[in-house]
Amino acid sequence: TCIARILRQDLSEAFILKLIEEDWKNDSKGKGYMERKDIYDSLFELGDAWTPEINVFQYAAFFEKLAKILKGEEEVPRGIIFLMSVKY
Repeated sequence: TCIARILRQDLSEAFILKLIEEDWKNDSKGKGYMERKDIYDSLFELGDAWTPEINVFQYAAFFEKLAKILKGEEEVPRGIIFLMSVKY
């Protein structure tokens, strides 16, 4: 839920958990686990959804920013500022 809380600060915890459950069912293809390829596909979808263009540098910048926030090295930006604060 950490990533969802960073990206979707407007959603309730209950709704985030519901979305995560739906994504899990989708991403795991009903197997109850994810293989390496499934994880890569899921991460690609996340980066693609949260960057304005299909661009490897934007994807990398997005995940680098997200990693820094998760490690506590950067503050969590608010709202649309998150997208605008990703530099590549």
